[in-house]
Amino acid sequence: SRFQSQLWIFLRNARESANISFARTAHINELDRRILLLLHAQGGMTLATISAACGVDKAQVSRAIKRMTEVALLLRGGIRSPIRLSPSGKQLGDRLQRHAELRNRELTFGISDDAMKTLSEVLD
Repeated sequence: SRFQSQLWIFLRNARESANISFARTAHINELDRRILLLLHAQGGMTLATISAACGVDKAQVSRAIKRMTEVALLLRGGIRSPIRLSPSGKQLGDRLQRHAELRNRELTFGISDDAMKTLSEVLD
């Protein structure tokens, strides 16, 4: 119980620091960033698939997609067609991905591979 409590505190702090760190890179909110990184990694996806992957209801995802489509970060052929990154969305996705990789290296600096493997197993 104590370990679980400490783990939740650590994860909350990591999430908050990520929001601050990413805000310096791109002025988009957390859900938009998560969707961009997801589409960057997976390619075209439907609204329902994005919603399930992000763990957020379809209405919130739909609003985020509409917002990002209006600023030309996403492309969508029709209401049921897959949502994809536009060229500018791909550029931003590349930048966010590089930032995430650098941040992960900083957060795990000095931690052995065995300790990272154990942490991954615990989180899974």
